[in-house]
Amino acid sequence: MLPHETKTRRLELDEYASSRRICGPSVPPHSTSKTRPNGAQMDGKSWLMLIVLSILWGGSFFFTEIALVDLPPFTLVLCRVAIASLILWWVVLLRNVPIPRDPTFWGAIAVMGALNNLVPFSLIVWGQTHIASGLGSDPKCHHPAFHPPDRPYRH
Repeated sequence: MLPHETKTRRLELDEYASSRRICGPSVPPHSTSKTRPNGAQMDGKSWLMLIVLSILWGGSFFFTEIALVDLPPFTLVLCRVAIASLILWWVVLLRNVPIPRDPTFWGAIAVMGALNNLVPFSLIVWGQTHIASGLGSDPKCHHPAFHPPDRPYRH
């Protein structure tokens, strides 16, 4: 696509998207306003939280790189997941959250934990044995920047 065709193509895509909109707030295409679609704005506290989250997520790759000098990748993943699960159990016990007894629930939790934590962490840490931590952290530490708090989670 040539540079002079970019604007025309963008307008075509905007028209298509607006014709396919089923529900949700109407947002002008390519709006440069600081106001988010739901009326929320990125204030100083929101930016600080976003920066801290990026540092924490990106920093974990730096410390993983250091730990990989002495530990094999899957041992490191096991330690990371075990420490996280112990902390979560401690929070559950402190808050007196009722613990389900249904085996199907725990089976679903095991599958979800494997797919959402164990497999990705294993692949990322194993990959860091072949590439630099900065390259490994790029997709993950920039994740919060692509999901700013303009759309709150629905409960």
